[in-house]
Amino acid sequence: MNCPKCQATLDHDALFCTHCGAKVQEESTTEHVSEQQPVAHTPTSEFNPQESAETSSQVQAEQQNQAANENAFLEKSKEVSQKYWQFTLSALKQPFQTSLRMTDQRDDTINSIITLVLFGFLFALQSYIMILNYTYGFLRPSFWDIAMKPFFYSLILLAFMVLITFGITALFKIKVSYIQTLTHFAALQVLPTVIALVSVLIVLLGGVELSNMLIFISLLIFLIHIVSQFFVLREIYDHKKNIDVTYMVLLFYVGLYIFFLVFGELIFADFLSGLFDMPFHF
Repeated sequence: MNCPKCQATLDHDALFCTHCGAKVQEESTTEHVSEQQPVAHTPTSEFNPQESAETSSQVQAEQQNQAANENAFLEKSKEVSQKYWQFTLSALKQPFQTSLRMTDQRDDTINSIITLVLFGFLFALQSYIMILNYTYGFLRPSFWDIAMKPFFYSLILLAFMVLITFGITALFKIKVSYIQTLTHFAALQVLPTVIALVSVLIVLLGGVELSNMLIFISLLIFLIHIVSQFFVLREIYDHKKNIDVTYMVLLFYVGLYIFFLVFGELIFADFLSGLFDMPFHF
């Protein structure tokens, strides 16, 4: 043991230093006790490099996965757009022949759905813009009531048209699925859809009269192609050509009349309610 004051060597049980006379036993005991007590460490204050590295790797992996998903989505969207563009060009050049080539495969189904959705939306959008032009800013129409609701109603109507056609083919014992009926029907409606798009662009530029004429032509071609779809179905699925298309068309319009008889009042009442509830703007 050493003296805490002069560092002289002392016996282990010495109470005072024999050189300087300092008291050493109490300090030595205190020092001995302090040496025996371990220093407590708080676990939360410790730094774990391995855990930090794992967290960083996990965050980096999540960021890479998110970037990969975004790139995959963009690539898929680009692929769908390219296929739809090729489908549109083909349907514009040869509507009837393109409809004959349609199947229930995934690409044909996607292209058909895009066409019918665009057709319904463009008609609703053109109507909304026309109301804006004719009211000269005195009315503030609701986009939801005047555009979006008619859009959803038009989708229901188009789906029901395909359903009527499918029911008629089943009545005449033509073996065709609902999806096949949809794709044949939609391929014929590419031309009126493109004309409706041109009509919307023209009305945005202020050509109201020309836009009205084009939207009327688009609707007329749409109705003509409703008849054409039955010739397509007979050409593909009725090899003996025993079915008279005239009765198929008549049954279609009877079914369409029943649809409007049941749901027409609700649809038009909802549309007119939104139209007359438009606030005045001064």
